[in-house]
Amino acid sequence: MALKLKNTQKITKVLNVFRNDLRRDAYEWFKFYFLLFSGIALIRLLVFIIVLLLAGIFGMIISFGASRDPKVPFSPIRTKVATGVSALARILLFSLGFHCITIDNREKDKNISNICVVGPHTGLMDSFFITWYFLPSPVSKLEVRSIPIFGSLCVALQTIFVDRKDAHTGPHSRKACIDNINLRSKKSSGFPRVVLFPEGTTTNGKALMEFKKGAFIPGEPVTPVLLTYTNKYYSPAAVGENESNMSVVRCLFQFDNNISATILDAYVPNEEEKRDPELYARNVRDLMAKEMEMPTTEHSYPDLFLQVEMIDKHKHVFVEHDFTLKDVKAKTGLELDDLKVILGRFLAINKDKTGSISLPEFNALGVCDEVVGEGGTKWVNYRERLFDFFVGGEGPIQYRDFLEMMILTEEGGKGRIEDVVNYGWLLFDTEMNGSAAIEGMLKMFADKEDLFKGLDGDKDGKLSYDEWKAACEKSSEIGDLLMGKLADKMGISVSSVKCQRKDAGSGVPAVETTPLKESADGGVGTEAVKIELGK
Repeated sequence: MALKLKNTQKITKVLNVFRNDLRRDAYEWFKFYFLLFSGIALIRLLVFIIVLLLAGIFGMIISFGASRDPKVPFSPIRTKVATGVSALARILLFSLGFHCITIDNREKDKNISNICVVGPHTGLMDSFFITWYFLPSPVSKLEVRSIPIFGSLCVALQTIFVDRKDAHTGPHSRKACIDNINLRSKKSSGFPRVVLFPEGTTTNGKALMEFKKGAFIPGEPVTPVLLTYTNKYYSPAAVGENESNMSVVRCLFQFDNNISATILDAYVPNEEEKRDPELYARNVRDLMAKEMEMPTTEHSYPDLFLQVEMIDKHKHVFVEHDFTLKDVKAKTGLELDDLKVILGRFLAINKDKTGSISLPEFNALGVCDEVVGEGGTKWVNYRERLFDFFVGGEGPIQYRDFLEMMILTEEGGKGRIEDVVNYGWLLFDTEMNGSAAIEGMLKMFADKEDLFKGLDGDKDGKLSYDEWKAACEKSSEIGDLLMGKLADKMGISVSSVKCQRKDAGSGVPAVETTPLKESADGGVGTEAVKIELGK
């Protein structure tokens, strides 16, 4: 009987907006060698560096002696001189291969809105384009101010800086940022247009993330700006394998890069949207997504923190991030720190560093060793069947599948009965002949002989599927035993992680999970992984 986890799964699978895999085919290598040995890439790089240095010098000249008060606009002379930065930004784009930029400007009256919201935000190229076309007053994270060249440029553009990380200054910084956005949202402020990337981070540009409400708190009209990179073979989105500097380098080795920008007419909020910035942000995002024929996703800034754990600290591993923290928290109560701990366990099991758990690694958990003992080919097939139960026959166990396994162990005995019934059936139908052996149950739960022998009404030593299902539905203890054993084999559970988070807050020492032994069929063993919370 082919059984899989039913549609009772809790975590919704969504598009992974943090993934951008690089092509490494013959055509990409041809472009690389041609542009390198022809000298075109080197000329581009030289122009890029020279112009970037000029822009930095220009920025220092513009900002020299200027007021650092974010509420005081530059003088008209400084503002006029700053237009040179716009020309340099266009040259920077050209040096990176962006020869043709298509712009569809549908804005009827520029005096209505002094705020532009841009999406999707995919990387540095967005900033170059916005600087060239709008010469705006942007909003940026505080860390940018300390970056050579870029820092002086940001000051010259009268950037609003916000500290997103510091637990002490962050809240004050964010409030000051909102106050400055509110001030500059009016044409009478004397500031250039404020430009924000309301997603708050970079994505692969395939969906619009949840919008932060900062641009919408003033309740003033906003101008939506839609950016699309229309390259056929390469996406410059600075995420996944194409993070940070790699996106710039790869642009140098493309024959031609293209940006398509659509500037919509100003969106004027109604009274309800003015009172509710979250509603306002959501409606503007929906409008932009509809215009681009693009899906939306509820990924938010905390998802980025988890993504950093999935990539930055394990550069040789790419763990699939096809869910949202908001969904996980709403349905399970798990926090970001909890998911980091679970990720650590997941990566400890994933010995081959592929970012997913393979069949041999699953076997190393020893989920069914107590039932089958030593065995040959038949037991391998048996384990494959159990493995397929958790992934629906769609390949290795991804991180989201691992979370689902944990959730099942937490609530299976009292909630997801059908999944528990099917899991137990596959576990105990060792001969794969359509009957669950009482003997296997007793091997796994020797201290529960009375419970399991009592299920065998006709004393033939086995149960049919219907008999097994009826037994599980009648006694939640069976499900609790099965799921407790599975949690032990996984070495982690939802309850243990939540308890450890609370204990960590009280100064309780970190806990170590139990080492996994090598399985009977030669599966790869997994060492203990230290669980540390509250750091």
